[in-house]
Amino acid sequence: MDSLSVARLLTGGWRIDRYQLFENYQRNVHKEEPHEISAAGFKRFLCVSPLPTTTTASGKRLGSYHMCYRLDGRLVAMGVLDLLPDIASSVYFIYHSDYESWHLGKVSACHEVCLAKEEGYGYYYMGNISLRVLQLNCG
Repeated sequence: MDSLSVARLLTGGWRIDRYQLFENYQRNVHKEEPHEISAAGFKRFLCVSPLPTTTTASGKRLGSYHMCYRLDGRLVAMGVLDLLPDIASSVYFIYHSDYESWHLGKVSACHEVCLAKEEGYGYYYMGNISLRVLQLNCG
């Protein structure tokens, strides 16, 4: 039986299964050529963050994290989240092209809203928060 599970808030570091998911997404969803996709590009885009990963005295996690979705142990989707004291920001979402019809982006939004509410972030933001370019924060 298929079992979709969520591993909440893994640190946003480089892992081979996360890179392979990114490579599949870029190739099949964004139609990039193999020579346009690299581990260095993945690391720079979705793994390196100016936000330090910390935990407050009250237990609230802050920083950049990956929320990984697995189906029977296989990584099928991943959300990239920035957690600030009052905001859970959904930065990016990727999925394996085999599961495109599952609409996992909608599933991730539901999980992320629950995370924001349950862990007391106050606000859920779908998109990047730019501390340098305020115009990017407007809807």
